Amino acid sequence: MVLLHADPFEASTIWREMTDYAQSTLSAQRKALSRKFALGLLRPFSGMNISVRLGEIAQTVLSRWPILPQAAKPTANVSYLTVSDRAHWLMLRESLFSLHRSWNFLPKITVVSDDWWKADEFAEVFAWWSTPIAVLTRQEVCQAASSAGFPELANYAQESLYGLKLAAIVTQARKQPVLFVDADILWFRDPASLLGDPVLWDKPRALRENNCHQRREMALRHCPQVLEPPFVNSGIVALHGELMAPEPLRSLVQEALPNPQDSSCEQTIIATAVKIDGELLPEKLSLVEFDDINKFRRRDMWDEGYYSRHYVNWMRHMFYRDALKLRLRRDRLEARPSSDGGMRTFDANDAAHLMGRDSAGSTGNLPDLTMPRDKRIRVFYLSYTPPVPTWGGAMSFYRHFAERNDFEIFVATDSAEVQQYEVPYRFLRFDVPKWLKRMLRTRLYRWSWHYNQLIAGYFVPRRVWEAARVFKPDLVFTIAGSWNWTARVAQRVARRLRVPLVASFNDWFDFGVLMHPYFRGSIERAFRKFYRDCDLAFCTSEGMLEALGPHPNAHVLYPTGCSVLDNRREFIPFTPGGRPATVFFAGSLSAWYGPMLEQLVRASSDSQLRFEIFGSHASWSRDFDSAVRTTGVYKGQVTFDELKTHVLKADLLLLPMGFGNECAQIERTSFKTKFLDYLTFQKPIVVWGPDYCSAVRVAHEFDAAQCYTSPDAAGCIATLENVAHSSERQKQLVANARRMYQSRFEPSRIHAVLLRECEKLVRSQRR
Repeated sequence: MVLLHADPFEASTIWREMTDYAQSTLSAQRKALSRKFALGLLRPFSGMNISVRLGEIAQTVLSRWPILPQAAKPTANVSYLTVSDRAHWLMLRESLFSLHRSWNFLPKITVVSDDWWKADEFAEVFAWWSTPIAVLTRQEVCQAASSAGFPELANYAQESLYGLKLAAIVTQARKQPVLFVDADILWFRDPASLLGDPVLWDKPRALRENNCHQRREMALRHCPQVLEPPFVNSGIVALHGELMAPEPLRSLVQEALPNPQDSSCEQTIIATAVKIDGELLPEKLSLVEFDDINKFRRRDMWDEGYYSRHYVNWMRHMFYRDALKLRLRRDRLEARPSSDGGMRTFDANDAAHLMGRDSAGSTGNLPDLTMPRDKRIRVFYLSYTPPVPTWGGAMSFYRHFAERNDFEIFVATDSAEVQQYEVPYRFLRFDVPKWLKRMLRTRLYRWSWHYNQLIAGYFVPRRVWEAARVFKPDLVFTIAGSWNWTARVAQRVARRLRVPLVASFNDWFDFGVLMHPYFRGSIERAFRKFYRDCDLAFCTSEGMLEALGPHPNAHVLYPTGCSVLDNRREFIPFTPGGRPATVFFAGSLSAWYGPMLEQLVRASSDSQLRFEIFGSHASWSRDFDSAVRTTGVYKGQVTFDELKTHVLKADLLLLPMGFGNECAQIERTSFKTKFLDYLTFQKPIVVWGPDYCSAVRVAHEFDAAQCYTSPDAAGCIATLENVAHSSERQKQLVANARRMYQSRFEPSRIHAVLLRECEKLVRSQRR
């Protein structure tokens, strides 16, 4: 299920902008980071260098421009470690923003504090980050260094940030793969291919530079090679294991203690470790040069093929100039070609660019558009929800179109998610016009959004049309519910090609869609008319089919869950005893789901229940968000494979459905993919929702889940406890869930409906 339906970054931020949680982080950023504008920067004859002048202006602009909450991405098994004092929060924020926009898999972020700022204040300012950020205090790092047998290192960490950085690297790398990155680094590309498998990071690696910033006497005593090119820069350090042997490390740290504020001491220690038993990171990982420090024109990381740049202290003005450029041109940040030519990108200056009135740019994995035909049905899949191996509807259609081999597909989408996975199909990513993207970030976003939903779909991006025409599909497939402008684009493409239009109605038209009441009727009429005009309509539930009304070729197509994890595994019920029962939830935390889970967790304080919550776009309160991140109740969003490992430790699976008039039609018509995934996990399921919602109706039919149909959170807690205390009821629920899965929701049964109806439609068109 999807929250909003433009670019996922735009969609999630527009929705969450309306929540108190999002507003609080915007306010916290302005309060903590804003700086006054120095009028002297505008004086033409002040003697200030033009590059420095522009950098100061850029820093002021960025300090007053907060970052909206970001969409979740898959996680990487790497700890991204950095150290920051409060004075460098703005720099750290821009560095992390560049990371979020350029990396396909996000590392686990750990920030080491100098103890001059509080973790809760930091959490408010950095709440825009999509997953919890861990904070290590100086005291914790010093204790870890002492426990590891390095009291000298603990003293060094107490005396300076350079010692704190070294101690953090030494202690954390012993536990897990660590990528230490200074806060003055901006990312322009995903470096995964250069960094390699973290399992192989057993030797220290650091950046190279052409300047020698080392402590000469230290180097001569311990490792003279440090003073020979290529020189080592410690702005990025990759390691999983020991930095160096204990005795040399102690000796080096002892020499650094008399000069703790000298950064060359810390860099010499890192360089010694790299020169003795390590290696340098690939040259293109980061540029460490200063030849453009006083120039108006900067070096271009994209043109030169660098993945990041290290802006050392005397060129911080360049950092803010480039950070502002990334903020202003973030569409190009994620859509530039890689040095190996693996991705082709079109922007407004290319000969093959999209029509300016239609689209800002397009990106794909196509070396060309030559597409030899085979005997399978050719599907041109055009939607805001690409089939990718994540959660919800995207995962359901990935199971239909990618995991099975019954269709040959080409995907065209405006979602950046398609670029975050290795997908087995050809794709093209397009976008709305640049002017419209800018308007969606202004106070006129409501009106701009409705232009996008009602008008923009009539203009087919040129590259989309070219791809569809060359692909020669048998049908065009789209997702029309919730309503989105890409459905209209799909309809126009199908009519031009004179092929059937197939649409899936997964949610009611207004779920997660930001709309002005004035346009609500227009969008609903467009949604219903689109349903009637489809050549083949798939409704996600009986409730959706009933709500949309008669259609000559409409069918119920349930979402597809995953395959049963282990058919041979015997279910062992939870029995009360030494530990509380673990209640597991995974899914969207937007709209009413976030507040429902907040009520439930708060009501469980005196119970023998423990919650584990996975998901993104949380709409619960700020205080609760801080509490559940701290206690580990909220785990963020993880990949589906990781989710399957977590669920093995769960005792009860929770499925909440909204109460109230504002969500009644949505819950009556939708069918949660997570319900079907829950069936395969073979754990007792508890549904908390009104009796008219689709999940409760089907659960009652098979007695496959314990249902609680009142909005009272305390009553739901009692229901969960009752199930946890009854082994027989748990066994009964799991057995009935298996029967329900096998008789109606087994994935091959559901897929057969899609394949059968598409084949019938294509055969009828060929006659």
